[in-house]
Amino acid sequence: DAVFYYYCGRCTVDVKDPLKASVTLNAFKAVLDEGLRTRKLQKTPHLVLLEMSFYKKEMRPVLVQWSIQYLRTNHFTGLSTADTTVYLTTNVTQESDPVLFAKVNGLERSHAQCLNLIVDWLDTILPHCLQKINRVSFGRYSEDQVARLTGLTPPSRLHTAIPFVGKDLPSASSDFAHPDIVIGTTICAYRLEGMHKTDYWKSLNQLSSALASEPGMVSKRRTNLMY
Repeated sequence: DAVFYYYCGRCTVDVKDPLKASVTLNAFKAVLDEGLRTRKLQKTPHLVLLEMSFYKKEMRPVLVQWSIQYLRTNHFTGLSTADTTVYLTTNVTQESDPVLFAKVNGLERSHAQCLNLIVDWLDTILPHCLQKINRVSFGRYSEDQVARLTGLTPPSRLHTAIPFVGKDLPSASSDFAHPDIVIGTTICAYRLEGMHKTDYWKSLNQLSSALASEPGMVSKRRTNLMY
């Protein structure tokens, strides 16, 4: 979301401290502007990472702060902000920092998993996704391409990003092997390409079904508020 804030100036997730989030997102926007100025990033056809060293030195530190705000918004507890920053910034091991290593091991399992997943995203998954070009190295089937598919195509390939072998040329059978790469490229594809009409109607049908199954006044039901 921090990356796409650069385009639209809006945040699609809830944050605990909107003021701090705004400061962090604007700081990240300034980093991206510098990356474009020095040609470490390219803006066409969308934001693409060209130099990994720029990501590690300039982009990752700000994304660490954004990640900490995500953790706090989702009730992460057990580590101070300073300790969380150190863990997300450095390769903490039992030998390098036994105290912090013990604190992380003492976290609730879900909190420790979330923390380590963020490290994986910051270190490898996010930069990998940012180096790919939509509709060239990844993307979704277009509506015209979906209409030409056979019934043997797995449904998952219709709704998630898949590898492309050229401009507007999806791979006939290959899929991304890592599930987090599938998630990352799919988010990018939806944000860059938008939804198909069929996606839109399916979403409305799902909301309608969910609304009918929820208790309470219609105006106060979770699905109605989401809509």
